[in-house]
Amino acid sequence: MQIKNSHSLGNKKLENAVFISVIFFIYKIIFPINDTLLFLIVNELLVLVSVFAWVYYVTEFIDPKLSKPLSLVVNAGILNALIFFIVSITSWLFDESNAGVSSGLVYILFSTLIVFIFIGSLAYIFSVYKKLCFHRQKKDPRIYFNTLIVFIILTSISASFLKSNKSLEGFAIILDDSNDFLYNAFYVISISLIFTNSLRVAWIAFLNKKQKISLLIISVVLTILSWMNFSIVLGDDFNIIRNFSPALEQFVSLVMIYGAIYFSIIFFTTLFHLPTAEAIDRKSEELTSLKDISILMSQVFDFEELSETITSTTIKVSNSDAAWIVIKKNNGFDIHSISGIGLV
Repeated sequence: MQIKNSHSLGNKKLENAVFISVIFFIYKIIFPINDTLLFLIVNELLVLVSVFAWVYYVTEFIDPKLSKPLSLVVNAGILNALIFFIVSITSWLFDESNAGVSSGLVYILFSTLIVFIFIGSLAYIFSVYKKLCFHRQKKDPRIYFNTLIVFIILTSISASFLKSNKSLEGFAIILDDSNDFLYNAFYVISISLIFTNSLRVAWIAFLNKKQKISLLIISVVLTILSWMNFSIVLGDDFNIIRNFSPALEQFVSLVMIYGAIYFSIIFFTTLFHLPTAEAIDRKSEELTSLKDISILMSQVFDFEELSETITSTTIKVSNSDAAWIVIKKNNGFDIHSISGIGLV
């Protein structure tokens, strides 16, 4: 019954995300240009609601995959690479020299498609950061992450108003240069909260040595990729997201900063854990082996099979070359299950 309720709840979240996205798509087709304050507010609210509706759904979708956090990191890296590819191609196709191309229904439909790809990718990446922040934590970090979400929204909205005041008639009177302070304050607090939440990487300690080495390489790649995406998104050549929604552009940049900071911290944390990784792996293998032997002793009644399992497990756990079992019987000894050495 609980699985069924969880499945129906996931379907409801998906339906809500799709419904909001459809409304947003229809709105952009009817009102492609935000030339008034009302249109700007409606546009930015629909963008942010769409983003976090998908985050709300994707967060539940990736819950079963938390047992393999490294695969979540790899998926986030693939989507970061997709964003880099899209940003690079669209910056080249729709730069300032091709201003005539950046108009008309075809451009509106194309930019809307790009934006929805961005929204889906960002929703997954942000959900991965959220779940990894909560994973293996002794204390519930929910309040810190929810506070981060609030300030990301405030930063995105204030950036939208600040960047759009020059293009909206009569709007410059409401928002002048003094409003830079409000945006800068939200921005600094958001970066501080991103750094605070990025420190929650307790899940790294539960990876084995091979996984930590892989994570070390992946974190370097994703740190570089996140910084590159951040610089390109804020560049003058990338206009699709900026023209579509300044709030979404700000959200993209904050997610990229989050990735750059988060994977930098992951790199140094993993590097710190690497010298002790082999000892931790051996300790974990010892406990697992003892558990397996205990189960085997209660289930297997064939002495030869049991003794062979014990010697092979002993070699693996103790990292030795050979093992055997010696049983004292009357005045002599019986040798059983010789592994890795000949009988002398």
